[in-house]
This record gives sequence, structure tokens and C-alpha cells, in this order.
Amino acid sequence: EYADPDSGFSNGQAFAISEHFELLDRLPPISGPTADFLWQSAPTDDLWNGQWGLLRTYRDLQPDLLPLPGNPIFGNPQAQHPVCPAGAPERKYTVYAITAKGNLPDDRIVYNERFDLYDPDGLLYVLDTHIDDVMKGKRRAEPLILRANAGDCIEVTLINAFPEKMPRTPHWNFLPVITERFNVNQVRSSNHASLHPQLVEYDVRQSDGANIGLNPVQTVAPGKSITYRWFAGRWVLKDDPGPVTFPLQPVVQLASGGSGGDLFEAQAVEYGAVSLRDVADVVNHGMHGGIGALIIEPPGSTWKTDEGTDASATVTYTDSVGAQRRFREFVLLYQDEIGLHSNKEEFQCVDERLNCGTALLTYGAVEDPEESGHKGFNYRTEPLWARVGIPPEKALEVLNDIDNSKLLDSDRFGDPETPVFEAEQGQEVRFRVVQPSGHPRVHAFHLHGHEWQHDAWATGTDSRIIGENETSNIIGVQGGQGPMRHWNILPLYGAGGAFEVRGDFLYRDQTSVQFPDGLWGIFRVK
Repeated sequence: EYADPDSGFSNGQAFAISEHFELLDRLPPISGPTADFLWQSAPTDDLWNGQWGLLRTYRDLQPDLLPLPGNPIFGNPQAQHPVCPAGAPERKYTVYAITAKGNLPDDRIVYNERFDLYDPDGLLYVLDTHIDDVMKGKRRAEPLILRANAGDCIEVTLINAFPEKMPRTPHWNFLPVITERFNVNQVRSSNHASLHPQLVEYDVRQSDGANIGLNPVQTVAPGKSITYRWFAGRWVLKDDPGPVTFPLQPVVQLASGGSGGDLFEAQAVEYGAVSLRDVADVVNHGMHGGIGALIIEPPGSTWKTDEGTDASATVTYTDSVGAQRRFREFVLLYQDEIGLHSNKEEFQCVDERLNCGTALLTYGAVEDPEESGHKGFNYRTEPLWARVGIPPEKALEVLNDIDNSKLLDSDRFGDPETPVFEAEQGQEVRFRVVQPSGHPRVHAFHLHGHEWQHDAWATGTDSRIIGENETSNIIGVQGGQGPMRHWNILPLYGAGGAFEVRGDFLYRDQTSVQFPDGLWGIFRVK
């Protein structure tokens, strides 16, 4: 919200009928004669339907364009700056792109071991420090999760270990019908790989991850590698008050300067949750696991991940008054376009005309592409239809006639295979919720027994530090969750709410058809 300097930054916006929003930004200096910025309707269905385009910027005067007045960047020899400011701390990662087939135990991403729910065409991005354990089955596969501090210069080297011919198995995730008898099952999956971030600064000609317009190629072919370079902050014009004038009250030392000429200065920004999307193939890769998250932590913080997962961590940081604090951090990646399979006969379709094989029909046998595919968090799902042993297409007919009072009971069914997050009562907690890819049907994230401020950026910090926002409204459900949306959820009073209640709290998607298809889990407060 450009009139509210503490409302945070966004790189995706959900909106519906009769709604509108305004986007305010300044195109950065470019490293070549032209630079193309992709704009898009982020859901897979809308990209399939053609809703995307380019915003092209030029370095030099064009005969058919007039320069905009009051633009200090254009034609100014000092109007260049590097991606990262001089002296910025460097954080380097090496990531492998692999297929489940030929690399993971049983050649699949397993979404639920108990009910034998899996994706035989799964693909994933794995840190080099985890790759051996993941391939040997010592560490369960999960989406890529990277962390960096505000102000860091991030280098990600992506090594493509995909095969020349990608696996292809028919499934029941589908897209709007454009041509009769043609859908995603007939579309070959690309063997190129890429990573596209949000919010962070980078050169769009080198580190955007997408092959678009006149920009150089930024995906990587099998057997090759590419290095992306991102800055966890932003470059701003010096002495530029923006659309409104407001006093800045710095609460931490922020990065500044660094060969940015006379016009720019660099600012560290604690963005929090950032989606990472594989844009080498926006139709196939997301549905099969080509997703990730980048978490921009407080400046100078350290973290320790829980054993066997990067989705849960304890982060230690120094607050604005110099006190050392720590919080529990939980990263949730929405998935609503999974092509699930199962070898269990009780879940397979019985209509011989469909020739389903192991592919599971959609929940409630829906015919709307926006609700097709199965649902999950972090390569995990816990469908209610599986808990009672019925095929997904029969769930809406049968579930209402079954005693549902104990469907979420761990004593009866065991804990769900979706993440069970743990914290001590009263402990500071941050949920990082992202959805890099998916259908247009929006979600609403609900954490039972807790409430939080909608705007997570601290008052008076120009949206550079996450913390208490005095003017934010307080909510208990975050709506508008969809592809390329990202939320930082900081429950007020910490784990257990205002009275520090111990026990199991449900987190779930609030929408009626998404929750029973697997979008739920447990927040356990000890």
C-alpha cells in the first residue's frame, strides 16, 4: 500500500470481480540495450490460457518514444548500480535439479506413506548438502528451502541433473480445455531447469530465471549449470521521498552505499517469505514439485534447522533495542495441483471406461480445472477420504454419512503426515506461507486458537524490518492465498495464544473442498 510505508512489499496480488489494485514501482537501470520484465496472471491455468506479457525498458533513446519528465535515471552516467552493494555478506548455495525417477527410493515423491500416495513424475530441487541423504532415503524429500539475512548477497548455483527425456505418466490434474482431447497429459515436460525469486533485487537479464522476450537465456539444460545472483534488499534513489513524505526511524544498521553512483543507495530489507518458482516449464514443473521458498531473516541472525527438515528452524536475532531473541520458524508451501497415484485398490477408480491405472481421480470427481489435482503442503498430504478408506471421487457422496467426529484424531489414525510443527508455550513463532505455483482457486490459511497482525512490518521502519505494526488490523484467517502470494504470520502472544495454552492446534485451509483433500496439519504447543 504505497500510502502506508509500513505495509510491506508484495510481488503478487490476488484480486477478483469488482476489485482493483494499483502497482507502484520504478524500473531499475539495465545492463544491456533492452530488458524485458514478465507480467503474468500467476496461476498455471491462466498461463496456459495466455495471460502474460512483457514490460520492456530501453537503455537508449528510441525514435518512437518520448522520455518521461522528472526521470533522473535516464541518460545519467551515474545511474548504474551493481546487483549487490560493496561489502555485502555473501551467502552461496549449490542446488541440484533431479527427477524422483532414477534418484529417489521407489522412483517417486511419496506424499503419504501410510496410504501409498505418490507422484511417479516428481521432480525436486535439492541442496548439495542434502542430496546424498535424499537419494539414499535417509532424508525425506521436501521442497527447496533457502535462508539468508536481510542485506545478504545470495548466489545460487543450479546444476541440472534432469535426464534428456523426462518421465511422463497420465494423471488427473488438468487445465481448461482449449483444444478438444488435448490437455496436460499430452504436453511433454521440459528438461530445462530454473529458479525465479520474488522481491529480492537482481539483474533481470541474468538472474530472473525465465527465458522471455529479448533477454538472454536463463534456464539451464541437462548436465549444465547456471549461477543466479540476488540481493536481499533494494536499491533506492537518494533523497527520493516517494509518493508520500514520512519520517524514517531506523531501528537497525542497514546496508548502504557500495558503488551505486551518486543517485542510489542500498537498503537491507527483511522480506521474510519469498516464493521460488521453476519457470523453465510453468505448465508441468510446478505440479510435480518444482517449487521452493527463500526466507529473508532479520539482519545478522543465525538459525538451526530441525533434524531431517529445513521447514522448521529456530532463528536467533538481535532486536531494535539490542536484545537477543529467538523464534520458532515454520515454512509452509501450498500445493493444489498434484497428480496423485496410489497402488491401493480401495482408492483407485472403478470405472473401466476411464482406464485410470494408478492415477487417482479428483476429490468429488470435480470437472472444474481450478479444483482438479490433489492438495498438500511440503510434499505431504493427509486427505480425509484416505483416512476412512474411500476413493476421492466418492468423498462428497459418502463423507457426510460417516461419523466425522474423530477424523482428525491422532489416537485413532496417528499424526498426519503433513508437517507437525512444535514450539514451547509462549514462544515467539513465525509461519512463512507461500505458494509458488497452482490453480486460480484461492485459499485461506487458518491457524486455530491464534491471531496475528495482517501487516507484519514494524511501525516506522519503511517496511524494512518485520515486527509489531501499531496500525495493522488483527486477523485469524489469511485470505487471498494463491500462486505467487507470500505471507509472514506472527501469532500475537506466541505459541498457545494469549493464555499460552498447551496442546495441538489445527492449521488448515479454510475452503470447504481443499481442507478434506489434505490441506491441514498440527501445530503442537508443549
